[in-house]
Amino acid sequence: MIDQAEGLRRLVRGRSSSPKILTVASGKGGVGKTTVSANLGLLLASRGLRVCLFDADLGLPNLDLVLGLNPKHTVGEALSGDVPLREVLLTGPYGLGILAGGRDVNLAHLSFEQVENLAEELVALVRDYDLFLVDCGAGLGVAVHTFAAAADWLLLVTTPDPASLTDGYGLLKYLAQNDLKASVGLVVNQTRSFHEGREVAQRLQLAADHFLAQKVHLLGQIPYDDALVRAARKGEPVVKNAPRCLAVQALGKLAETVEEQLRGTEKRQQGGLRSLWRKFLGLNFGLGGK
Repeated sequence: MIDQAEGLRRLVRGRSSSPKILTVASGKGGVGKTTVSANLGLLLASRGLRVCLFDADLGLPNLDLVLGLNPKHTVGEALSGDVPLREVLLTGPYGLGILAGGRDVNLAHLSFEQVENLAEELVALVRDYDLFLVDCGAGLGVAVHTFAAAADWLLLVTTPDPASLTDGYGLLKYLAQNDLKASVGLVVNQTRSFHEGREVAQRLQLAADHFLAQKVHLLGQIPYDDALVRAARKGEPVVKNAPRCLAVQALGKLAETVEEQLRGTEKRQQGGLRSLWRKFLGLNFGLGGK
C-alpha cells in the first residue's frame, strides 16, 4: 500500500494543485468525531499518504488533545496576526501535518488584505499534501457548511444513540439543501455488534435516499472499545496506544477505504482551496470586507 501511495504522490507531484478535501462532521458532540479524524489521519499517514489535519473548530478545538500534542502556536494565533501560519504547522508521526485550532479567537480586526494573505499562506503550506482532512465542530456550524460544500468527501460520524442519529440526519438534511456536492460516507461509532451498526446505517440511508435524494455510503463501523477510553484518558491516539485493539482494526479498514477513494483521483486546482479559505473566514467571522 505504501508503494501505491508513493505512486500517487509521483502522479500529482509538480502540478499546480492542492489536496483533495475530506470533511469530517457530526450532528452532535460526544460521538467520537475528533477521535476518528485524528486516528484516521495517523493511519493514512502511516500508509505513505501525505495528510494535513486541520482543526476547524476555532471555539472549542481538541484535536491536539486527542493526538497528545502541546502545540506552540495555533491557527487562532495565525488568524489573529500573532504568528505566520507556517509556524503553526506541526509535523506529527509518519509526517502527518497538523494545524491546531485556537480558543477564544477574536478576528474582528482582520482586513481584506490580511484575509488574502492568510489564504495564500494556506495554499503554500498544503500544496504538497495528498489530503486535507478537516475536523469540524459538531452541529450546524458555519465551518461544516463551508468545508462540506467544498469537500470531495463528507464523512458523517454517528452512534447508535437515537439523538446522535437524529441530529446526524438533521445535519445531512441541512447540507443537502445547501449546495452539498460531496460524496457522503457514514461511520457508525461505538457499536455493540455488526448488526447494530448495519441497522443504524440502513435507517439513515433509507431516510436520506427517500426524503433528500441523497446517497449515503457506509464506509465503516467502529465497535465500542475500552481501549479508546483508556487512550483518551492518557491523551494519546488509540492507534499508538493500543494498535491491536478492535477499534484500531476497524479504523484501519476505514483508512483502506479512504485510500482507495483517494487513489486515482486528481488534485483540485489551488484556486479552489484559496476561495474556500476566504469563504470560511468571511462567513465565520464576518471578515474580508474592505
